[in-house]
Amino acid sequence: MSAEELRSVDGGLPQAVRVTEHGSLVFRKEATRAVVLAAAERARSEQSLSAEWTANAITAYGFRRKTDFAFYLAALTARAQTADADVFSIKAKAGRGGYDANGLTRSVGDALAGKGFDLRGLKRAPFNNNPWVDKARFDPTVGAGDEDYRILEGLLTAVSALAPDEAQEALAALLRIAITENEFGAHSARTGGELVGLKREALIGALEGFLKDAGEDGRRCQALLTAALATAFGDSVRSGDIHDPSFRWPGDVQVIDGGEPSFIGEAKHRNDVSESEVAAFVETLDRLNYTRAIYFALGRGNDHLRHLEPVLTERHNTLIKIVTSVQELLDLCFLWSHPWVAPQFVDRFTRSYAQWLRNLGVSNAAVRRWEKSAVEINGVVDER
Repeated sequence: MSAEELRSVDGGLPQAVRVTEHGSLVFRKEATRAVVLAAAERARSEQSLSAEWTANAITAYGFRRKTDFAFYLAALTARAQTADADVFSIKAKAGRGGYDANGLTRSVGDALAGKGFDLRGLKRAPFNNNPWVDKARFDPTVGAGDEDYRILEGLLTAVSALAPDEAQEALAALLRIAITENEFGAHSARTGGELVGLKREALIGALEGFLKDAGEDGRRCQALLTAALATAFGDSVRSGDIHDPSFRWPGDVQVIDGGEPSFIGEAKHRNDVSESEVAAFVETLDRLNYTRAIYFALGRGNDHLRHLEPVLTERHNTLIKIVTSVQELLDLCFLWSHPWVAPQFVDRFTRSYAQWLRNLGVSNAAVRRWEKSAVEINGVVDER
């Protein structure tokens, strides 16, 4: 067989890898795309993934340098296709098992473009910068004493021991962390989860009582919307002070993707929110090119606002969801949440709500009251 012939390596995808006469690897774009999309589908499924590689994914996704994350992404993508891959590679000239890491990460980005995954805004050639631009391989002596480099070296060493099917699972775990958008307006196929039965009733009852007691100028309501979205979409959620005119983004709450909002939330806590207020909000978003939003008009007199959803969506280039009750908001965010979040939805939400109450300046007494309620809620055991 010629050194330039296509071959299958270690039971990987047929004709996925071309091996050069020097032993370096060239990954076919269509084969890489197939591997990445299969991992993406697995990431969005309810399938359980390795706890170890989920923890590793969280670590890698949190690296302060995007290039460190790119190393890990490229390593998993290469190893998912062949066990011959040298996962420390930057350039094909690294030697046997070497590959073009820039090209591989570019193929991953192309495969996932527009599919709701945030690869931290990686550039098309993330390794074309110092200290890696002139290197063919990860060098552990670079940045001696740098903790992230030490951790990265450990992660790459772990990846180098994986078989392709194991690397495929690890890649799915990484992409699960990178999910930024679930199907907006669509119902999840999830049939289990925690937001059911007595615990759900306890949570909704506690929230309704807490919000009825005192709104604190809308802060408790804004914190509720923020915490619900943060539980569904993760740490990419932001919310500014309710009276901060310098806050640079529209709405009360933003889900951030690639440094900019991809989803906007507005919270109002009163019974007389007008149709013109909602319409003006959506018009503003359309003018600023924001296409997805939720309007949380908490109050018994606001149910009539729901009919605006199709009207405003048709009129503007903004898909709007209008919600008027605590129950509806929580159920919706539960359906939007990642499958791996759903079993801990109530616990995550109660902790997130306490944190956002503090962040938005709700009184200490109220925060302590909520924390006490949270303990009681999480202590409820549903009958099976």
